[in-house]
Amino acid sequence: MMQIQLALRGLDWKPAHVTDAYLKAERQVLTKAAARGRSIARRAMRKRNRASRPGEAPSVRQGQLKRFLLFAYEPNNHTAVFGPRRLTGASDTPEALEHGKTASRVVGRGRQRRRQSINYENRPAMVPALQEISPGIPAMWKNAIK
Repeated sequence: MMQIQLALRGLDWKPAHVTDAYLKAERQVLTKAAARGRSIARRAMRKRNRASRPGEAPSVRQGQLKRFLLFAYEPNNHTAVFGPRRLTGASDTPEALEHGKTASRVVGRGRQRRRQSINYENRPAMVPALQEISPGIPAMWKNAIK
């Protein structure tokens, strides 16, 4: 076992202050990174009437998917997340769009309501956004702890 000991003389060393400063910087950096990822994903989704090609970010018609992209910092896990929130009636559609798989959704009204399976092709938005922000995260940490 290796042990490293730090001895500082003449300084008022308070580990609680250091920990608090680190946690504050962590929250700020991770929140900024998640917000940037959400912005990149939103910009990638174009509002148009035709479907996007497989492999491109999904096209949005009304903008519901684009508006429901959220980000959050989770202090218990020391992580930040960004992505679409669950949509009513089509809860697994955003995940199916991202990874390309079959999803079910409710169609029709009243007595005509039924579940319909739809095969989605891969139209990622979150993974490219994460890949774009990942190289910049270490630079965000520079001079973050004050």
